[in-house]
Amino acid sequence: MFEPENLRFNFIDILNAPRRALKAKKIWAHLMGLMMAYPFYVVLTYLALLSEGRSVTSTWNQYGIYPFFPWDSGELSYLSGWAIYALGLLIFVVITLLASTVVSRIVYKELKGDPFYSIKDALTFTRRHGRTLAFAPLAVVLIILFFLAMATVMALLGKIPYLGEVIFVSLYPLYFVGSLFTLFTGVVLAVLLLYLPAIIAAWEEDAMGSTFQAYSITWNQPWRVVIYSALIGVLALAGAFIYGWVITAGYHFINRVFGPAWLMGDKLGPILAWAEQIVFSGYSRLFSYIPGQGAILSPLTTGLQPSAVTGWEAFMGSILALLLLLIYGSIWAYGLAIISVGQSLAFLIYKFKTDDENLLERKDEEDLAAEDTDKSAGQPEGKASLSSAADEGQDDAQP
Repeated sequence: MFEPENLRFNFIDILNAPRRALKAKKIWAHLMGLMMAYPFYVVLTYLALLSEGRSVTSTWNQYGIYPFFPWDSGELSYLSGWAIYALGLLIFVVITLLASTVVSRIVYKELKGDPFYSIKDALTFTRRHGRTLAFAPLAVVLIILFFLAMATVMALLGKIPYLGEVIFVSLYPLYFVGSLFTLFTGVVLAVLLLYLPAIIAAWEEDAMGSTFQAYSITWNQPWRVVIYSALIGVLALAGAFIYGWVITAGYHFINRVFGPAWLMGDKLGPILAWAEQIVFSGYSRLFSYIPGQGAILSPLTTGLQPSAVTGWEAFMGSILALLLLLIYGSIWAYGLAIISVGQSLAFLIYKFKTDDENLLERKDEEDLAAEDTDKSAGQPEGKASLSSAADEGQDDAQP
């Protein structure tokens, strides 16, 4: 049996999130999520822009493969465009939450002492509990809508001459409590969206149970939720900055090693120019959000125009562009991994502080399933032993 780690159950555990997140399977899990979610977002965002009357050429020249924040220039003005864009954002968020659940489950099992828990195992777990990611926020939204609907009904009753004023004044304390609860539920919704993957991974709750946990930690640990969430965000930004600096240093080192004229200088420049034109042409809208990425372009591409690149160089540059997208996408994947690890640790702390319960000592559903498997596997052997003993007894009894 694996032994769980001894956590401090305070902010020091949160500070270890960047170290715990710097593992290939955690970064790869979030990178897979980005590879699945980002194409949906890009395609639907382009459809939203095209539905506004934009041409494909002008849209591509402006955004490239990074159509971020198209509302900056007020280009989304129709409901249809906003609806398509919102759908792309929703799909991106859902897939990211699924990937976060995978990472949170890996973290939880590692903290329980199982270093061999794989991405495949975490994906199987996430498929079993994936519906909770949709139904838990929906349950909270329905609670908010219910109170808003009740408020609307009571406001309509308030329009009744004379009687409406009496109803409003007499029920005002109830209205006030209801308004506070509705606002509190809005905060709970934000907490739920932040910590739902960690709740599912560690507590294995359904939609209603996850909603209750969100209410519980918001009510009992409000300051820890605020402070820990801010700390996790700072750690994610700092970790992504350092990781991105290392990635960029490695990129430039390769170019300097292979770039001299007596090596691959003449061949490498056009290939890099084509790849950088694809990956970094709009990097000011993506990689500039990571500090230190401003000097990302290679000096070998200075003065080179993509139009001067041959077909073969363009083909190889396109392959290199895909590799660079994966490499630089891992910067964001690592930042998301830090958030997932930090939220998992934070939820364990919230539960320990609120209920005095160490979830690492709790048997989860996979532990129970393994015990059942061991028992069922041992039952035939027990029966066989009893049968053998009975046969031996009968043999001894015969003269």
